Amino acid sequence: MNWFATHRIIQARQSHPAEALEVMALDLGVDHPGRGRYALYTQSQWDAEAVPEWTMDSDGRIWYQDQAPPENATVTAESLLG
Repeated sequence: MNWFATHRIIQARQSHPAEALEVMALDLGVDHPGRGRYALYTQSQWDAEAVPEWTMDSDGRIWYQDQAPPENATVTAESLLG
């Protein structure tokens, strides 16, 4: 399967400009352990067959290395598929 962007992660921290990251979401299945239902691969992680740093649960909450964003940060994902 080829990598293609399905979502854009937008991370904003107080007094810092917002950062955007394009990722491809892969469904890990309902029984997957951990907080993330979807693995969010960047193209470089996909190409290197690396473990994705970002995941998203079925409610759309974003996790970084299975941790919630810091209190001074807001992280959201928007679909690029329509």
